[in-house]
Amino acid sequence: MELKTSHSFEDQAVMRIDEFASGCSLDVLQTLTQAPAHFWSTDRKLRVTYGTAPAAWKNSSGATSPSLDLGESIAGCTSGERHMQMHHRALHGETVSYELREGDKAYFARVAPLRARDGRIVGCVGAAVDITHRHLVMERLRELAFTDPMTGLANYRRLIDCMELEIKRCERTKRSFSIVMLDLDGLKTLNDTHGHLCGSRALCRVANALRSQGRSTDLAARYGGDEFCVVLPETSMDGAKNAAKRIADCLATEAEAPSISVSAGAATYPSHGRSTDQLIVAADQGLYAAKAHGRGAGKRR
Repeated sequence: MELKTSHSFEDQAVMRIDEFASGCSLDVLQTLTQAPAHFWSTDRKLRVTYGTAPAAWKNSSGATSPSLDLGESIAGCTSGERHMQMHHRALHGETVSYELREGDKAYFARVAPLRARDGRIVGCVGAAVDITHRHLVMERLRELAFTDPMTGLANYRRLIDCMELEIKRCERTKRSFSIVMLDLDGLKTLNDTHGHLCGSRALCRVANALRSQGRSTDLAARYGGDEFCVVLPETSMDGAKNAAKRIADCLATEAEAPSISVSAGAATYPSHGRSTDQLIVAADQGLYAAKAHGRGAGKRR
């Protein structure tokens, strides 16, 4: 059916909705109106002919509104250029799905060609569902997958990933990086004397020292038990030793009781190893040597 220019814009909107609805059963339409989603349609110039708006979208006055203004360009509803690109693709016959960000909100959207009964594309029809909560849940799951729950530092998995990336980068650039392995001295004694809560607090104190003494480019991780590791990009062996000393000095000057200390050992790529295992073994050797000599900031032998 040809849409005549003699009709008002509102009349054309109703006709387009009727055209869209004509292909849907009553059950489908009832489902659409009850679904927790937002729907809209446009003409070929991408002017809104019908629509309900997600909370983060704006009407022509720039204010958020539960409905879209008839005749408004769909471009004015969101700040996403990709949103417009998807509508242009729909005008060429494609059905496209995509994610759209508006402020702190995230939406899953789907846009399809809106066709007249004779098959001509007369506009677009779209739907969007708020998936912000799902994004937050997924981000939290990713965080849990790579974070030590007690200390908030990176976990072993994240540590190994970081070291492997640094090795690949250094292979390309012919540069070096270092790691420092640290061990909380006397954790068992702390647990036996002051209780496990005190021991857990001691681990968190070490984690805080690693964070406060590190650079934004460093990665501090809990290796396991009472052991920690810091990855130091673009750092020589001397730089790694200085980093270990700063951490040890930070803990030594704490006013919190009981006092705690760490032993440390360092290793540098590629001098002490070309794989994650080799570097960790080399740094561990330095850590155990430091413990044997009773030094808080150990050196690699």
